[in-house]
Amino acid sequence: MKRIINIIFCSIFCVAIGLPILFFHNQDEKCVALENRTLSEMPALDQSILPITSDTTQSIESFISDHIGFRADFVNLANTVKVKVAGISSSDSVIIGKDGWLFYNPVGDDGDPLGEFTGTNDFSVEEEQEMLRFLESVQDMCDSNGAQFYLIVCPDKYSIYGADYLPDCYASQAGETRTDRLVDYIRQNSDICCIYPKAEMLEMRDYAKLFYKTDTHWSGLGAYIAYREWYYEYTGEWLPALEDAKTVLQSRAGTDLLNMLAIRQKTDDYYRVDLGRGITYTNEHIDDSRMDLNAGSTNMNGLKALVFRDSFSNAILMYMLQDFQEATLLFRRVNLSDAELIQEQQPDVVIFEIVERYCDLIGS
Repeated sequence: MKRIINIIFCSIFCVAIGLPILFFHNQDEKCVALENRTLSEMPALDQSILPITSDTTQSIESFISDHIGFRADFVNLANTVKVKVAGISSSDSVIIGKDGWLFYNPVGDDGDPLGEFTGTNDFSVEEEQEMLRFLESVQDMCDSNGAQFYLIVCPDKYSIYGADYLPDCYASQAGETRTDRLVDYIRQNSDICCIYPKAEMLEMRDYAKLFYKTDTHWSGLGAYIAYREWYYEYTGEWLPALEDAKTVLQSRAGTDLLNMLAIRQKTDDYYRVDLGRGITYTNEHIDDSRMDLNAGSTNMNGLKALVFRDSFSNAILMYMLQDFQEATLLFRRVNLSDAELIQEQQPDVVIFEIVERYCDLIGS
């Protein structure tokens, strides 16, 4: 009996060791998607009889480790246990919040949303004045070409859900941030139309998930609140309030923070508002920073938009683009050298969309 048990354990051990080798390379694509990096390649080996260096052995070890069978499953399991059981983030860029909420805490040059929330950063009066001068110059460029200019500042996830779902060790400074003060300064000292729907989103944050729990960005419902505010400024008419609007299931689940944690999990359902307009676009993808859209016969109003944007615009543009027959989308910030582009494009509307953690880059 003991011999049979030993045989069984030996067999299990051999299978456990052998299967990852047998299925070498079997999850390379999953690993690339899960870990968001390029896997190591097999180093070129010198055919001459020379000692193998430590760099070569390390390269070989990295190659084997990256391509071993079932690596994606092992990585996902290890990080899931680390995050879900131990409550420890597997990425320096992600804060594990309450009730499954994740928050982006950039490492490097990608803004400081946590500092904004806790009040450890601020704008000086001189910085506010300089940003306003820049925005007024952009508005002058638009005015001289007959275009309306709109500034859309997207609240960060921290501003809407940080107080509810961040760990208790992160304290807010009474809800007011440097972006709140900047927006107030712009509104009080200029006639620039500045859309910043933080107050409206705070009122509705318990009604629906306005941000993805496992993603940096706002959901289709959060973006609709901003779009509704913009639409009123643009037309003078109010669209249905969020609680009265028709909603449909949104396909994008929101997983960029899960990807940073190298975890796969089922996400919650998220929704967007259905405006019922039935407008479709042909997309001429110029390059990674520009797209030209045309609604053709599905919208013949002749209106054209020029949009300077970051990734937060994706959700709001699915509503806003339906108000125009043509649109040029530029994945960058507006700058004063764009006067020639505005003159060339002759848009009816120029939109500068920016998420609040990037506000310090206005005019830079």
